[in-house]
Amino acid sequence: MNKQRLLTLAAHLRDQVPEEDFSMATWAGNGKKPWNGTAVLSCGVAGCAMGYATTIPEFSDLGLHLASGGYRTDRAVISFKGHIGYQAAMALFEIDDLQSDWLFNPDRYNKGVTPTEVAERIEKIVADEGVCPEWDEDEED
Repeated sequence: MNKQRLLTLAAHLRDQVPEEDFSMATWAGNGKKPWNGTAVLSCGVAGCAMGYATTIPEFSDLGLHLASGGYRTDRAVISFKGHIGYQAAMALFEIDDLQSDWLFNPDRYNKGVTPTEVAERIEKIVADEGVCPEWDEDEED
């Protein structure tokens, strides 16, 4: 797990991302705030934690960017060194699929989650050395 990169994203979400432009339901773009086709999320476009990660120069310099989501031109997918979606997050942050799911899957959050709430979850997984709460519950069965 690349703790420094995760904490960089957490700080960015907490300090730079406006709640009104944050949506865990899309990498970048939706019907109300569509993606404009640029490689990095721009002001006024709805995006999730990974969408906003593309605005961090350190990450974009490493190759993290937005790419066309296929037939939906108003939305994008995350791309990093040949990986897309959750696999891009896994590669960038050096995490496994369960960690990526717990951090970046919108189904793991309540509706209306804020950038600060996602930042807190990222900080928790770093502090807990990569352990997700769901894992502890599963191990007790």
